Amino acid sequence: MVSKRLGLVHELVTSVELISVLLNANNPFFDSQMKDLNEASRALGVKVDVERASTEAEIANAFKAFAQHRAGAVFVGADPYFNSRRSLVIDPVTQLRIPAIYEWREFAEAGGLMSYGTSLTDSFRQSAGFVARVLKG
Repeated sequence: MVSKRLGLVHELVTSVELISVLLNANNPFFDSQMKDLNEASRALGVKVDVERASTEAEIANAFKAFAQHRAGAVFVGADPYFNSRRSLVIDPVTQLRIPAIYEWREFAEAGGLMSYGTSLTDSFRQSAGFVARVLKG
């Protein structure tokens, strides 16, 4: 999904030289996301600037760095922590007027530009159905 999302944001703003990335280094999939991101950026011929954030202060500092580096787009990594603090991620992107892509639909519904991934709400709903079927035997 990382390569697809990076490709989509690159298609949206083809003239961008730098895409800033927000990742949570405490996420168990951090290394996998970094590997996929590096491979995808090389394939697309675009530079990425990765900022690690696992606290509210680090998120704020990451967006300050994005502004200083003049990011042409923002890629927000899939992370439950970012999802639980959507406004801390969406609001600075909106203020900087930078196009951004997120993993989950809920970000777009909350005001983010675009997402590519599953709907958490639908996933939870389907999980509840599976649990009910298991409990019924």
